[in-house]
Amino acid sequence: MIGWDICKRGIEIVLGNGKTTSFWFEKWLPNGKSMREQIQGPLREEECKLRVGDIIHKLGGSTQTPISFELPQKIMLLEHNTYITPTSNKSDTII
Repeated sequence: MIGWDICKRGIEIVLGNGKTTSFWFEKWLPNGKSMREQIQGPLREEECKLRVGDIIHKLGGSTQTPISFELPQKIMLLEHNTYITPTSNKSDTII
């Protein structure tokens, strides 16, 4: 466990259906960072529990998202470069 902090820096997520990956706290963005590293400010309790599959196709669309604020444009561009298959049985993978 001594080297765990070093190992955590290199962990990234390959998305399948997005159902197991935290939208805010895991490194799923194409730039290798978490969404939370990209923004500042408080999150509501229910927002902290969101998974990528819960909202990825709703951002920037006509569907209401469960996020209480608008994400910055540069973050929206990163998200739009992310592909998931919500109906797939393929789960998210840690690499």
